[in-house]
Amino acid sequence: MLRGLAIRRAFVAGERLLALGVVLGVAAWYGDLLRYLPKGKPSVAAAIPIGPDSTAGSLALPKARAEYDSLVASGLFGPAAAAVQEAPAPPPEPDEKDTELRLQLCGTAATSPKDLFATALILNQDIGKVGAFFVGQQVVENVTLEEIHPKKVILFNKNANRREVLRAETAETGQTQMASRTPKPSAPPPPPPGPGNRINLNKTELIQEVVTNYADLVTQVRPELYRDESGNIAGITANNIESVPLAKTLDVRNGDILQTVNNEPIDSQEKIMEIINKYRNSNTFRIGILRDGKPMVITYKLD
Repeated sequence: MLRGLAIRRAFVAGERLLALGVVLGVAAWYGDLLRYLPKGKPSVAAAIPIGPDSTAGSLALPKARAEYDSLVASGLFGPAAAAVQEAPAPPPEPDEKDTELRLQLCGTAATSPKDLFATALILNQDIGKVGAFFVGQQVVENVTLEEIHPKKVILFNKNANRREVLRAETAETGQTQMASRTPKPSAPPPPPPGPGNRINLNKTELIQEVVTNYADLVTQVRPELYRDESGNIAGITANNIESVPLAKTLDVRNGDILQTVNNEPIDSQEKIMEIINKYRNSNTFRIGILRDGKPMVITYKLD
């Protein structure tokens, strides 16, 4: 009986040793597993490989846009690639065509395209006549001068309902250059100034003289509006009008104030254009000027 009890105790001790061995084995296995697991939470920076020349925790910068053109063109990203927009194209230039009218630009003068005193010398080839035109003035029927530039003018052709460009001729064929090679016509000396001077002028010679001296006229003479003591516009004047030979022909002097044309007073900027358009084809002009504070009248007769 004692022998059986000893054997039974030996089996119980063996079972306990076996259970203890299993527990120790499981604990050792878990210890090895935990040793290979990361101790902290994973981060984005930890997933980025760090080279010998890189800074820890920094993200790689994208390459230039051109480096990815082949990928975008391949269609790999589908409609998403269409979201990349290029720089907007510049606005189209105004639709202006060279005019086909029988007009020739002889010269221009303007500080800005719509300057009040800007002028353009234009030859009407149908009638062989040169005229000085201002912004807003009708050049031929249904054709109005809109802008004046150094070497071109912009016309509005009502018949075609469009803007057209009239450009200056080249040096070989331009009217201005032809006029500069023509000798200046001799003009009779004007009569001495008085309260009622009358000057007879040859219309063709006068136009030729204007064309010949046009460059000096528009670059040297700067007209200004004259205002009276109340601040109202009472005429137009130029302090250096005698710098051009045409002033001697017309018997005008520095500081003369042009106040009336054919008895119509110049009392506004609009009135200047109105008078020019009204009497552009007249052969007789009667101007009233103020010279050295004294009024006087000069009458021009164009033959």
